[in-house]
Amino acid sequence: MALNSTAASDNLPPLRKFIARFGPFLAAGTLLLAFVFLYLNTRNPQRPKAYYTEDDGKSWFITDVAIPPIMHNGHECPRVIMYSCDGGKTLFPGYLMRYTPEAKPKVEEELKRGSPLTQEGMEVKRVGDSEWAGAFDPRKLNASNAKQMIFGGGRKKFDEIIHPKCPDGKPVAEHNPT
Repeated sequence: MALNSTAASDNLPPLRKFIARFGPFLAAGTLLLAFVFLYLNTRNPQRPKAYYTEDDGKSWFITDVAIPPIMHNGHECPRVIMYSCDGGKTLFPGYLMRYTPEAKPKVEEELKRGSPLTQEGMEVKRVGDSEWAGAFDPRKLNASNAKQMIFGGGRKKFDEIIHPKCPDGKPVAEHNPT
């Protein structure tokens, strides 16, 4: 004896009835939502941002992260590392950073290969300073400059610049644009 399909479906629990009746629509809707989600997340991916300055840190602007210096409005612009002492309410430029013209293409190539960012060829200075301090480069170390590079300048000055402090002596918090 053949069962009536309507009578058989009347004995199913309510959720099973719902799935049996609307299952194809639920599957199509789920697939549509997945495609919309993928489309929205891949068509305009968020690129990391950074602060740069064209007037020695007096003002700054935000743009996509790139190896500094970058060209902007006809100016060579170093990156400005911004800090806060009050949880981000007030920002101040901690220091400016750039790579030497010789080092910049090498660093860009290393990053393309997936290598971490290096301090080789990096130079930093405080806002208003006239001289840039380079990171310690052991290849430039020789008998005549060893004491100066290690104790009087070079790495020591570089480290002092890249570790600013709040006026009250508390540690600063680096601030990155969102």
